[in-house]
Parts: sequence; structure tokens; C-alpha cells
Amino acid sequence: MPKDTTRINSINWAYPRTIENLNKRQTIIQNKLKKIQHQLMMHLKQESFIARPSISKSIDLLNHIDTAIREFVQQGQQRLRTMYGKQKLIFEFDHNDLRLVKSLYNLNPTNEQLLHVQKLWRSKVKACKRAIQQCHDNSSLHNQPNTEVTTDFTTCHIRSIVEARLINIQQRTNQIIQFKMNSFKK
Repeated sequence: MPKDTTRINSINWAYPRTIENLNKRQTIIQNKLKKIQHQLMMHLKQESFIARPSISKSIDLLNHIDTAIREFVQQGQQRLRTMYGKQKLIFEFDHNDLRLVKSLYNLNPTNEQLLHVQKLWRSKVKACKRAIQQCHDNSSLHNQPNTEVTTDFTTCHIRSIVEARLINIQQRTNQIIQFKMNSFKK
């Protein structure tokens, strides 16, 4: 979907990453890791020639270092797993948004209907952004503008798509607020 369309319809679409780009980035990281492992092995081989008599002490030290490195990596990965889980959940809402907007355009609404819908969605997104910014204040959730769908639409299909997107935007906002509230508790 073109950038202008996502902007006009207030779609939260910040996912320009393709599977190809992600695989390419993963390959780069794996190659760097292999290079570092190779350098470490070369260093250890050099050290083992220098300190032959104390090989068992070196092995114990290496085992401790290995354990410490694995623990650090696990801790870092846990934080990343949590972030990934949150992003994956938000991505599902954004994907649903995109699908709903495409569905609306496939129904070929009039220009007047499009302008009305875009204004409605824009006001809902702005209200939700304010609610996210003020999530520690529960009263902000009740001060949202009226984003009810009027009966100006000629088909019930358009009306149902508009209502579904409004619900999706609100659910996305509620999920983000929940993430923020949980992070405040920690």
C-alpha cells in the first residue's frame, strides 16, 4: 500500500521489513558470530601452547567464562523475546487495519464517503494516541471524542468495515496501554 494511502487513512504501518531483508540481516549476524568464535578458538590455541602445564586450570576457567557468556546471552534474549512478543501482537492489529482499509477501497466508496471515513479514523487515532501518552491517568480513556458511525453510508458493508476498524484501533490502543501499565509495575 502506498505511503500516502497509509498516511491519509491513519494506518500504523511501520513494517518495511521483508522476509528477504530479515534473512539477510540474520545471515550477517551469524557470520559475525562465526568469525568471533573462530577468533576465540585461535586465541585459545595460542594460549594453550604457552601454558601447557596448566591446561586443566585453563579448561576450568574457560568453562566458567562459557557459562557466564551463556547466562548473559539468555538474559538479553529474554528481554528481546518479550519485546518481540509485544511487537508481534501489535503487528496483528496493524495488519488487520491494513486489511480493513483495503476492503473499504475495494467497495469503491464515493469521495465524500472516503473523506468522512478518513476524518473519523483520524480523530479516533488522535484520541487513542492521547490516551496512550496519558495512560497513567485513567480519566483520559473517557475523554475521547465521539467516533460513532453515522448512517450516512449507502451500504452496510462500508459501515461494518468502518466500525471494525474503529474497534481494531481501540483494541490496539488498549493493548499498548496494558503494555505500558505492566512496564510501570516492574
